[in-house]
Amino acid sequence: LEFGDFQCPACQQFATFVKPQIDLAYVDEGIARFVFHDYPVVSAHPHAFLAARGARCALDQGEQYFWPFHDQLFSHQSTWSVSQSFPMNAFEDYAATLGLDVDDFANCLDSDRHADVVSANMRLGMELGVNGTPTIFVSKGGGMGVRVIRWSEFEGFQDVIERLLEEDAGDGV
Repeated sequence: LEFGDFQCPACQQFATFVKPQIDLAYVDEGIARFVFHDYPVVSAHPHAFLAARGARCALDQGEQYFWPFHDQLFSHQSTWSVSQSFPMNAFEDYAATLGLDVDDFANCLDSDRHADVVSANMRLGMELGVNGTPTIFVSKGGGMGVRVIRWSEFEGFQDVIERLLEEDAGDGV
């Protein structure tokens, strides 16, 4: 469970270098599921809330569009995040690249749709003690997760996940 900010350089580093390794070793193998929660740090990243809503607008057109849009935001972060005005045109270009209905995407982005979901994710993060991004928890699906401190390296996740899997094996699960 990641609490991330699309305009955060550390989140970009995680999404680019570490998350693909987690996906390959655990998600693609059906061992784990990766869940992204929006946590835009708007005081430092003025376009992060809009980017989070944009990812949700992509999701509206099908689950298969969220992660590719997520990846577009991070791979082009240095372009759209430095814009002095709203980067809506860049987001619409990413939507077109992915084959989304750009008019529907633009209408969604022009509205307040998903502001409530992004805000709810932020409140959840605050309740869980998130104080920066990325913040990542690993859990067995119930109860409080283990916060991964070494998020910038795959081994930090591997240690936590393997420990949880061993606990399951010891429980006869």
